[in-house]
Amino acid sequence: MALFKKKDLKVIAHHMSGLPFPKACPCTLTIDEEENCIVIKKFATKDDTTIRLSFDKIDAAEGFTEEEYKKQSKTGRAVAGAILFGQVGAVLGAMTADEKKKTKLMYAIHYTSNGDENTLVFRDIGDINMMKFRRKVNELVAGDQEQAEVPTEIEL
Repeated sequence: MALFKKKDLKVIAHHMSGLPFPKACPCTLTIDEEENCIVIKKFATKDDTTIRLSFDKIDAAEGFTEEEYKKQSKTGRAVAGAILFGQVGAVLGAMTADEKKKTKLMYAIHYTSNGDENTLVFRDIGDINMMKFRRKVNELVAGDQEQAEVPTEIEL
């Protein structure tokens, strides 16, 4: 018997689609190597709904970015510029209202259930272990696929 149990890798992310949870609901995603699955639960709520996604159903896990452009009001900046610096300030204020670019990191888990291909999508909230989590899931999925491809009997 080991003195210390290997700690499961856990991250927190916002659920975006694919589960019966509200959009942007904070969730914990835990790799449970003993049960050979990812355990997904709502974070910091009384709802104890638990979803287990077996590694043998997972096809891949990937990270990607979603770029959002947030346009600030040119009118508001022009008015503020005019109040502070007159007509020249109004022109300069309107010119400073560029598009702001905000990049959000997303995480998708593609899986097959009952013959249907499905995807769970989560938004990273800055958890430092998210990259490690994604790599570990892909390692475990690749390991399951390699084990499944090894024949148990060989005919000669």
